[in-house]
Amino acid sequence: QAILAQARRGCVLSPLAPRSLARLPPWLASPARAMALRLTRDLWTAELMESGGSEDEQLAYAVGQRQPRTRLLAGHGKRLALIAAAVGAVAAVAVVGSSHGKAQSDEDTQASLQLFGLAALATAASTLQSGAKMIKDVEAAAPAVETQANSVFQPLTDLKTQLKTKPGVSALKVNLTEMSNLTKSELLHPVDQDRNDGNVCPEDEELHANLCYKKCSALTAGKYPIRTTAFSCCAEEPCSFFNSKFSNVLSYCSGFDVSGNSEGKECPHAPGSCMANEEFNLGMCYKKCAILTNNTFPFRSAASTCCRYNNHIACLDALNTMTKPEFNVGGGLDDGHASTPNITHPPMQSLT
Repeated sequence: QAILAQARRGCVLSPLAPRSLARLPPWLASPARAMALRLTRDLWTAELMESGGSEDEQLAYAVGQRQPRTRLLAGHGKRLALIAAAVGAVAAVAVVGSSHGKAQSDEDTQASLQLFGLAALATAASTLQSGAKMIKDVEAAAPAVETQANSVFQPLTDLKTQLKTKPGVSALKVNLTEMSNLTKSELLHPVDQDRNDGNVCPEDEELHANLCYKKCSALTAGKYPIRTTAFSCCAEEPCSFFNSKFSNVLSYCSGFDVSGNSEGKECPHAPGSCMANEEFNLGMCYKKCAILTNNTFPFRSAASTCCRYNNHIACLDALNTMTKPEFNVGGGLDDGHASTPNITHPPMQSLT
């Protein structure tokens, strides 16, 4: 302020101006302070050189040990005052700019914090809204999910009810005394088979593509007695699409693609039949599970496994099955006849 006042009055700067500049107020930033002091000192040195000051005076002043003579500055005081005032003004602007920048920075920081808070609140509100919508959607979809679950588990429930109401019921229960007293002729030459009719399959089956199927006449109540494929039966020749009946070609070992009732109504098998004390399983002949388990597990579900029920799902439960290596045998085991097979075997055409 003193420098500016002197400049306005057009006064000559005091010879003590450099030292006065060294005592600039503390609010002036240190870079601006140093710049003002250095510039003023250089100007004083230049004025000494221009005004004829001695080299010793110039050197002494440059290092701050001596002040210039007042008389040398008489003609240049006003110019120096204006320059010094400009330096002071630049320093003041720098300080004000710095203060304004700091204030602006504080305002920006505060604004950023406010924006962050608003964004956080908006995110929380959106999350709560999404959660509420999800809960509503789940509640709305609950009946449909329950319906689908019931459609999946209802067959299992029905099966469980059936098994509970009729425990241990089996159409394959046999007379154990009769089975143990079968003669060799009854085993190898069954009276219910006509071995002279040219049919290499059991009486309730017919040959097609070298496999034995249940007769189409029995499957269709006589309306489509001619078998044309594993999945179709024909009413009369010539057979065509329009006079044929079909079962599902994707459903194996069911529909028209089955064996006879006496053979378990399972998959078709090779020509021939099993002995009276045997049963089919996957095209092979085994001794009846009813005989091996004393009628407790009368249905065969695997080579060495017998089951309580004639249902594949029920037989997945270990409580409903019994597994022993001794079950994998033929009907001739322990029957007292050397000519009857005592191991599992394919169907025998000699029996048909």
